[in-house]
Amino acid sequence: SAADESLMTAVSGTTISGYVSTSALWKPGTGNGGAPGKSFADGAGQDGINLDVISLSISKPVDEGEWAAGYTTELWLGPDSAGIGSSFGGAGDIAVKQATVDLRIPVGNGIDVKMGLFDTIMGFEYANNPSNPNWSRSFGWSIEPTQHTGVLASYSINDIISVSGGIAESTGATINAGGTRAAGGATDESEKAYLAAISITAPESLGAFEGSNLYVGVVNGAAGFDVDTTSLYAGLTVPTPVDGLSVGASWDYRFNGVTATSWESAMAGYVSYAVSEKLTVNYRADYATGTQGSFGVFRANDDEQTTKVLANTVTLDYKLWENVITRAEVRHDHSLSNTKVYGGNATADADKNSLSFGLNVVYQF
Repeated sequence: SAADESLMTAVSGTTISGYVSTSALWKPGTGNGGAPGKSFADGAGQDGINLDVISLSISKPVDEGEWAAGYTTELWLGPDSAGIGSSFGGAGDIAVKQATVDLRIPVGNGIDVKMGLFDTIMGFEYANNPSNPNWSRSFGWSIEPTQHTGVLASYSINDIISVSGGIAESTGATINAGGTRAAGGATDESEKAYLAAISITAPESLGAFEGSNLYVGVVNGAAGFDVDTTSLYAGLTVPTPVDGLSVGASWDYRFNGVTATSWESAMAGYVSYAVSEKLTVNYRADYATGTQGSFGVFRANDDEQTTKVLANTVTLDYKLWENVITRAEVRHDHSLSNTKVYGGNATADADKNSLSFGLNVVYQF
């Protein structure tokens, strides 16, 4: 019938995908206070076996047509859902991760537009566990936005330069929610968050640097203070002449993210080496600093006005089963300031070091 044909046309090209992520985490020593944690909730899931998240995606990619259209939806279920800020109906274990209508406008090389709830435009690491070289997240990740409700347009000027820009209700992930000012007052209806990014890929003429990519992004908008919160990001990936070896670096900076006068800065370096078809070794070095109490897990320090921390993370990724990610991780965090930020309480049980061992098993479908 005509109705059946219309339905088949509507669902043609639709794909269903996702993953189930589980983990085990052990932190030796006394107490879990200030522990770096896993993906989102710092200190959660320590010394235990955990269900992280179930991700379910249903989407129809935009094809090559001039006026092509599609959609993207992704739901998260499980404990990590609470950490991205877009929980459904206030339920902490269910979140709408993405939900956009995707359109192409035939202007120039084609403008790609998405409207709805979409992932933030910045970051070296991704929200989804399988997409990252390491299981735990960097310090920079912890100060980046996660999602926005709004409109985002992307355009490839040529094979070298791509740009994107958008307007969102706020810098935060709460669905359809505008920003707020001091004392919880709502922003004026004309106040929005603004997003912009540029990606530059090195051409063949640069020889050994061909394929290198520099990505710079900025998000600015109201986030609970009288002044706007501004997040800056820069990421760089560079090819190497060694087969299986890749390197990268990232830098994050946030103004007024914790208080109206705070600042936070985080740098990370990434090295990944494919030892064999099955085994890959991933290393990340993290350094972060900021005003007192930055990054959410560190105790206030009466003697110093800045927090300084260093972390080293080694992750072994070994493929044992088809469609399964199995990786073991060791992470060491160290406080470079006088404060003992890790451990039980703020006195005898605290420590300047935190060592954790993790196992992450993910099935992708």
